[in-house]
Amino acid sequence: MKKYLVTVFTLILSGFVNAGLISENIYQNDMSSLDDWSMKGQSGIYVVDDSAVKFNGLYSILSTQSIWTDTEYAIQDETEYVLTVTGATHSIFKSPLELSFSAVSGDSWDTITSQSLRWSQRNVTGDLVISFSTVGSDNDGYIGQSLGITLDAGWMNCLSVDNVSLMATSSAPAVPEPATVLLMAMCGVPVLMKRKVK
Repeated sequence: MKKYLVTVFTLILSGFVNAGLISENIYQNDMSSLDDWSMKGQSGIYVVDDSAVKFNGLYSILSTQSIWTDTEYAIQDETEYVLTVTGATHSIFKSPLELSFSAVSGDSWDTITSQSLRWSQRNVTGDLVISFSTVGSDNDGYIGQSLGITLDAGWMNCLSVDNVSLMATSSAPAVPEPATVLLMAMCGVPVLMKRKVK
């Protein structure tokens, strides 16, 4: 009997599904328009061939250039967020693009983290990546607020962005499969029958 119970218990444990990490694309923009974005230095920010947004500092020499948007996605607990910006620099100086995450509440934008990154080669498409996490307690104060993202090209830069994506990866709780639930219900039957026979 003891051997039977150990076997059943092992089967039940193995039937619990721990999906581990669940990733979800919570924001995607192919940069074919600027409809989703607010802008600064907009005279030098424009769409090229319906496929990329170009930052051209020569057309906006009196202002820095940046775009930002509220994804309207509520920041969740125990989640890692990864922002990937695909594009290329056209500047001989390969000037950086500053990427930022913000917690948005009404008109208030509270910067969570920002980082200046640069493409390693001129006129070669590549990815710039920045992340932040609510795993643990460091960023718990932002949970529940809307997640905003900013792309800041600074002053007199020249670059293009053709895709922006935001992934959220969270831990999945262990949940029983339907077959495991059935097994849990049935495993007590032999025990009850044995007790009844006694």
